[in-house]
Amino acid sequence: MKFANILILATLLGGSPALAQQSVGKTKADLQRAREIRDERAGRGGQDAERAKPAREKKQGQNAERTKQARDQKQGQNAERTKRARDKQQGQAAEQGQPARGQAPDQRAQSMKALRAQRRANSPERLITGSRLGVQRAPQARAEEVRQSAQGTEQARRARAGEQRKQVSEFTQLVRAHRVRLAKISRLQDVYRSQDDSAKVERVRALHQREMQNFKRVLARSRKQLGKEHFKSVTKRLRLDD
Repeated sequence: MKFANILILATLLGGSPALAQQSVGKTKADLQRAREIRDERAGRGGQDAERAKPAREKKQGQNAERTKQARDQKQGQNAERTKRARDKQQGQAAEQGQPARGQAPDQRAQSMKALRAQRRANSPERLITGSRLGVQRAPQARAEEVRQSAQGTEQARRARAGEQRKQVSEFTQLVRAHRVRLAKISRLQDVYRSQDDSAKVERVRALHQREMQNFKRVLARSRKQLGKEHFKSVTKRLRLDD
């Protein structure tokens, strides 16, 4: 109906019916093309939404997993802090000779019984003038302490001996290197003296003085590390004129 009205209006305005019919056909084609474009865009939008759906679901799943991991981690940390606090409280209560709070009645009874037995066993009266069992435990405890002390002393002595051997080895290597450098310096002095090169002879003499100063510092450090007596025996064995 609308196209017929447009045709009549175009004829009244002086246009030819053919041109009006052509214009109407063009308008129909434009409208049809517009509908096709709109339908195409709607279909493309649906495809894009369908393609984006897996990615959106994957992202939602990742977010949910991260949230779950964070919640589990926080719960584990809270449980660990609670356990440490409880263990600390129980340890303090044990040191003070009291059962820890929060224990079950049977556990508290067992703790009290163990504490009383420990107090009786460690009481001076029981160790000195108490039962035969207590009298027998005291020498055994002292013997164990003596044995442990002897073991600790032996380990310390071995450690000191190993450290001294290492220091003597390092000192011996330094002495050998010092002697090699002195021999090279002596040969250079002989060569430059035979060439009458006084400048180079002075330079070699300065090197000799510097080497002796460095070696004196090495001797002082080794004497402090090894001790006076041990250092004296080592230098005598190496034939050093200290």
